[in-house]
Amino acid sequence: MKQRQNAPTDFDAATRELWHAIQAQLRIDGRWHDDLDGATLERYCRATMVGRGLHDQATKLEGDRRLKVTALALQADREAGQAGRDLSITPAARFRRNTPPGAAREFIGA
Repeated sequence: MKQRQNAPTDFDAATRELWHAIQAQLRIDGRWHDDLDGATLERYCRATMVGRGLHDQATKLEGDRRLKVTALALQADREAGQAGRDLSITPAARFRRNTPPGAAREFIGA
């Protein structure tokens, strides 16, 4: 196993912490592949950072400008969600990964 990859230098402190926490957990789970997951983790963290910044900025605006910035923030959230699914770090992805076939039907009473 290679050493952990460092977060991109333009990430803020919170995003670097997120990067390292996710990478560490994926390594513990045996699901981190340096050649494949680094770019996806960067995409997830960057979209999260951008979305957080845009949501914060939107609270300081009014009218059409607020709506436009909020729309951009929601797009960043969607991109983060897709990258999270690609990394299998969303609750639904973890549930699917840890649930044997047919168990979900029993869980929901179907």
